[in-house]
Order: sequence, then C-alpha cells, then structure tokens
Amino acid sequence: MIMRYLYPKIVGFLHDDHSVYFDVKNIPGRNQSILIDCGNNNTLSVKDFIKLSAIFISHAHIDHFIGFDNVLRMNLRENKKILVIGPAPLSAMLHHKLRGYSWNLIYDSQLEFEVWDISRFFIKKYLFKCHEKFSKKHLIEKIPAKNPLIDNQYYSCSYTILKHDIPSIAYSLKEKDNIKIDKLNLSRLNLPEGQWLKKLKNKSFAKDEEITFNSTHYLMQDLYGKLIKIEKGLKISYVTDTVFTSALKKKITDFVKDSDELYCESTFLNKDIRLAKEYFHLTARQTALIAKEANVKKLYLIHLSSRYSNPCKLLEEAKTIFPRACFPNFPNKLAIRKKI
Repeated sequence: MIMRYLYPKIVGFLHDDHSVYFDVKNIPGRNQSILIDCGNNNTLSVKDFIKLSAIFISHAHIDHFIGFDNVLRMNLRENKKILVIGPAPLSAMLHHKLRGYSWNLIYDSQLEFEVWDISRFFIKKYLFKCHEKFSKKHLIEKIPAKNPLIDNQYYSCSYTILKHDIPSIAYSLKEKDNIKIDKLNLSRLNLPEGQWLKKLKNKSFAKDEEITFNSTHYLMQDLYGKLIKIEKGLKISYVTDTVFTSALKKKITDFVKDSDELYCESTFLNKDIRLAKEYFHLTARQTALIAKEANVKKLYLIHLSSRYSNPCKLLEEAKTIFPRACFPNFPNKLAIRKKI
C-alpha cells in the first residue's frame, strides 16, 4: 500500500474565490494542514482552520487574500505558529491587516505568524506575535531565493514566479517517493537483513562498491536494481492568475510537468482572449495546452469567470485539447461556524 501524505480538496463554490486545502496525514505529531490561497473560504470548517500550519499565497489581490481574517479569528486562542508564504511585500500587507484590529482583550494569546516575503533573489522572513498586539515586525533572516521552499521527509513544496501585472506565484507540492525493499527478491537471493539495507535504500554507496555474503561478492548498484521498489509520491500543482506568453507557457509547463493533479485557472473562453490578455489571465484552451504538454494526469479547472452563465462551456473547450480536464468537487454548502 502506497503511503500518502497530502489529501487536497477545493475550497469555495463553483463561481467563488478558489483555494486548495491540503490535509496532511500519516506524519508524526499534531495534525497539520496547508492552504494555498486565501479567498472566500467559508466552506472550510472550524476544525480545518485550527489544523492549519502553513498558508501559501499566490498574490495579494482581494479574491486571494480576503479569507485570511477567518484564519486569524479561528486560531486566536491557539498556541501555535502559522507559516505564511507569498510574494513580497506580503509581510507589509499582512502587518496592516493584523494592526487593523484592537487587541486589548487578547493579551494572553500565543498565536504567531511567520511570514516569508519572496522576491526574485531573496526571501525575507518575519515574525508577528499576537501577545505583542502584532505591533512589531521581527526580522528573522534574509536568505537567497531557493527551491524547494519546504523540504521534509514526507513532502516538499516548490514555487515559480509568474506575471499577473504584479508577481503571482505558482506552487507545487510533491510527496516523497516511498522506497521499499523487495523482501521476496531478498529471500530468493538468500541475502540477510541488516544495516546494509538502509545504506541500499538511501543509495549511499559508491558506484563500484561491493558487499560480501557467504564468500560471494555483490555489486551494490546491481542489488539496488534487484531489491529496491520505488512508489512515486503524488505531485499536486496550483497555477492561477497569470498571463499567457510563449516564455511563461514553457515556464509553467516545466514547473507542473508530470503532475498527478493540476489545479489551474481557466478564467476565460478563448473567444475572449483579448480580455484574458487585458486582465492577465488564462483561457480554458491555454490551460489545456499546458496540461497536455506537461503530461499532467488530471486537470482541475478553477478561477472561473462569472461572466459565463454556463461554466460548462469552459470545460468543453478544455476537453477538446485535454480530455482529462474536469471541475473539482466543489462544496455546496457553508461549513464555517462562529468561534469565540
């Protein structure tokens, strides 16, 4: 059985501000979750909000950032730190949001936000503390911009910067591959279990390194091919709010290549390509072309313009180029409840 860590679901109704929520499972410790973008997220439950450990913002337009207040309110009494990542100057915008309220009765809250500003060459990290009434902006460090943004033993998260007149960031989450020993082949070769198998799994051996059992010499590289089974982890990518140019098409295609799931904006029909260019968005046809060339397994159309009374036209246009295009399973009711 393949070990899964990331369980995504769409946030928002059909014509709503769309985000993607990732339940993170099968890792030690407290439950975690990740939210990509922060639009109208009233379809999330209080439990969903409280589990949040990280938020990735594509850009700070209102339809991608207005839901942050729900995150703030639902977590005010939680003793935790939430990581917020997005394009610079996100920390300044977030600071204005946090300072826009009176905090005289929340003096004992231990809630903190660690905010990463991504620019072309650098990432600046800041800390905001609720018990300080979010008055101070603490600089943690400044590091060179790099991928992946997050890399642990369970999954990684990478990004690329697109163009929505302002920078807009696409994200890709990739589960780590499951590397296992083929016990059946191990038995057939009459080889013992032991610490050497850990070395084999980690591929931490020299190209010509040998190991000896019962006076027989085995090349580790050969044993790797016979005994190691690799189960590929899921790759889930999110692209929204970008103009379509030949250079950006290649950039996006390379970034989302071989994704198992691609959540991608399909804002306009191709007959309205003039509007797509004017407002820095993709058409359903352009999205499908990217999915096809990137060898994506499944394409989910999101960020649909409400100008179309029948959004199925967007899906039909995408399907003519990429038949595995579909709508995600949009929620059909509100889930959020007031939490004091």
